[in-house]
Amino acid sequence: MIQILGISGSIRKASTNTKMLHTVAALGKGRINMPVFCALDTLPPYNPDLDLSGRPLHDSVVRFRQTCEQAQAVLFACPEYGHGIPGVLKNALDWLVSSGEINQKPVAVTNAYSNRARGWSGLESLIRTLRAMDSTITGCNTPEQALSEANLVQNQVRALIAAVQTSPA
Repeated sequence: MIQILGISGSIRKASTNTKMLHTVAALGKGRINMPVFCALDTLPPYNPDLDLSGRPLHDSVVRFRQTCEQAQAVLFACPEYGHGIPGVLKNALDWLVSSGEINQKPVAVTNAYSNRARGWSGLESLIRTLRAMDSTITGCNTPEQALSEANLVQNQVRALIAAVQTSPA
């Protein structure tokens, strides 16, 4: 079974992005295993001195890195804050930059806005960060796609699955 990790860029309890990821996981049951990581707020602020010190890292960082390492692909649902990526998500990605758990992994990015043209600045910011991390972006809802594709998230998950199935082991 394909292992896709869902990561929401929101820490709100009533986050529509988190709800969307849980819905995708439930609808994919039996075809994909998709845990949703909901603990971005437990990660300490990224500090390269801590990361490279050789000392044990905070338990939440270790768990997050292990969870990302075990995934074959990642689906991000990212709201937009101040025309960019939410700070908690950027912090989480910073913890992965030097360790590489999602480097060269298939990733897709989306958001739960009903008007998908909204939130595009946040997705662009996320895509720039993921490209810098050498992730393989298989799907993203551009404003043009959002207006023309009714099954956008479904198509992104299909693209993730196809990328995992065709990538070398």
